[in-house]
Amino acid sequence: MAVIGKIRQRSGLLVFIIGASIVGFLIMDATNSQSSMLKGRKDTVGLVNGTKISNNEFSKKLDENDKAAEDQMRGQPLNDEQRNQIREQTWTEMVNDIIFNRIYERLGINVTSDEMTELAVGENVHPQIRQAFSNPQTHQFDPASVRGFLQNLDQDDPGATEPGLKRKQWLKFEAEMKKSQFQQKYNNLISKALYVPSWLSESVYFDQRRSVDFKYVMLPYAEVNEADVKVTDEDLQKFLTEHSARFKQDDEVRKIDYVTFDIVPSAADSAKAIHDLEDKRADFAKGAKLSDDSLFVKIYSETPFDEVYYDKDKLAATPVKDSLFSQQQSMLG
Repeated sequence: MAVIGKIRQRSGLLVFIIGASIVGFLIMDATNSQSSMLKGRKDTVGLVNGTKISNNEFSKKLDENDKAAEDQMRGQPLNDEQRNQIREQTWTEMVNDIIFNRIYERLGINVTSDEMTELAVGENVHPQIRQAFSNPQTHQFDPASVRGFLQNLDQDDPGATEPGLKRKQWLKFEAEMKKSQFQQKYNNLISKALYVPSWLSESVYFDQRRSVDFKYVMLPYAEVNEADVKVTDEDLQKFLTEHSARFKQDDEVRKIDYVTFDIVPSAADSAKAIHDLEDKRADFAKGAKLSDDSLFVKIYSETPFDEVYYDKDKLAATPVKDSLFSQQQSMLG
């Protein structure tokens, strides 16, 4: 009662302490929330060779690829599997752009505007442009059709649902075409760097076409009688010396000799264990209530007590099943 009286006398101080704690908790929560918001602005989703990929960049690229896939499917919605596939393709595309753009820059690979014009309306036109702007009757490529198409990029086709869609599609195709030209130049550079001497190519050519007819007799190793072959320590040492490189070990090893001792109970240990079990059996037999058996198991057993009643058929994996159900009730206590 004295303690309660002192608390009542200092109730104002107690209320102040509780209020200060609540205010401090709210301030800490607000600080953490602001910190989380600030951290959320650092939306880096990946780092490739020191170049960061932001969530905004990835999301924008992913939306563009999703939109392009839906346009190819004539407005049909994408399922989850298709969206996951496009997500992986988008990520791979962005990673490859970062890696290869740095390689192109170091190697001095470039694609000029004249090359892009040549791919669009020149003699070495891009295959997709050749296919799209060929005369259906003559199957001849018409550069004038490409020039007319490029001059009317800002004029949308009749029934277009999105203004400027024609120009967006062409710019996307042009970017992919330029990327393909970069990749082709890089592949050509790598292929030209692989030099095969004429003697090596001739040797490979003749080796692949040379054939030999011969007869042989096989003597299986397992059929050799070990008693007919005598291998001495000198023979083994000579072989090891001549082929030492085959038995070289880079990792350091140790050879250990050890002995084992089997730990088995002595007669005295067995007698003591039986004596302890008999004492526990006597305590178990003294139980007057049905709940005493479960209490006994909880006290002395390492296995938790299971109160489920099991039939004999449900104990198929138990090794003492037959002997357990053949005991008399009096023996079970």
